[in-house]
Amino acid sequence: MISLALFVALAMPGPGLQPGDTLAAFEPYHVTGPYAETTNCPICEWGIGPMVIVWTQMKDPESLRKVVSLINVTVTPMTRVRAILVDANLAGDDTASRAGLASFYEPFKPQKVFFLSRMANLRKSLEDFKLLDTKKWETIIYVSNNRSVLQSFVNPKAQDEAKLVETIRRLG
Repeated sequence: MISLALFVALAMPGPGLQPGDTLAAFEPYHVTGPYAETTNCPICEWGIGPMVIVWTQMKDPESLRKVVSLINVTVTPMTRVRAILVDANLAGDDTASRAGLASFYEPFKPQKVFFLSRMANLRKSLEDFKLLDTKKWETIIYVSNNRSVLQSFVNPKAQDEAKLVETIRRLG
């Protein structure tokens, strides 16, 4: 017989938005891409179309680089899919977050994934994207269309790569 505590733990969704949830607007600082050095809302600009949003704590740069490279290759010029990587900026240091993203971007310069930093004063975006339980995630990927999450990947592993690529390609 399953204990009540175990049943509740299994029934509770993990961190991050779930398929069917709606993406909220937010105003990050764009480090790279067409809106570099602005705070345009990517959801407002591109949210009605297909998007890949990678939220990260920047804890494992090598693993993150693999994910970003995979997304960069999958999002081809022929698709309408927009891809962004957002540093959650949990330390609340905007300058350090932007510098960290710029140095992370520099060695491999992905052209299809734009890098953004959550501004420290925008804590609400962490709540809106269900990112407050920071001990349970390092990287969360949302694949969306029409502002609705189609698929989410929490701390993606190698076995998630094929499903991520398939989901992105279906959007294109």
